[in-house]
Amino acid sequence: MLFRKRRVLKIIPRYKRHRIGGLSESTPHPPCYHFPVRLSDTTPAAQAVQLEMHRAMSGEQKIILAFEMCEFARELNRARLRQEHPEWCEQQIARELLRLAFFPKPLPAGLK
Repeated sequence: MLFRKRRVLKIIPRYKRHRIGGLSESTPHPPCYHFPVRLSDTTPAAQAVQLEMHRAMSGEQKIILAFEMCEFARELNRARLRQEHPEWCEQQIARELLRLAFFPKPLPAGLK
């Protein structure tokens, strides 16, 4: 099965740890949340609809959707760069997008 059920993570607060046993000084302490943390912000009803839509899609439609999501993420990045660097021309923005995608460091001198 490709899809897993949504999990709710519950972390034990510090004041209750001594009652449970098994957590000692040598054990790394988890964060002190006293509320369940949802791993998804999508409601179960919306997840069911989304799953049905994905199951109804052909392979080609799924690839097109993935491509469109990549393009959208790239456009968001481009808009962020334009906002952060209004003085940059389109060529500088394109270079920075490439750097962000493929290089952890600034572009080599020969590519500038």
